[in-house]
Amino acid sequence: MATNMEKQLIGIDPAQRILLLSYCLRRAETCKGKNTNQGLECNECNPDCPANQLRQAAIRLGYKGVCIAPGGRLAIEYVKDNRPLAIVAVA
Repeated sequence: MATNMEKQLIGIDPAQRILLLSYCLRRAETCKGKNTNQGLECNECNPDCPANQLRQAAIRLGYKGVCIAPGGRLAIEYVKDNRPLAIVAVA
């Protein structure tokens, strides 16, 4: 059974959502992504990487954007720049 929060999220078009991921979710030992002012630019180098898997799922669903952030300040700026109606965050 869906919670009230899940029902609210379902009601928002994925194109109006962003996914915020913590930088520590990436597989540091194999990560070939580069840091940008929009977060880690994922190169999809490791199919077993949780950050890559979650990012790909959000892209398939049509999310407005995905930010793999090394810190809270960058995540806040990403939200301000993209102005989503909903945020899904994994820390």
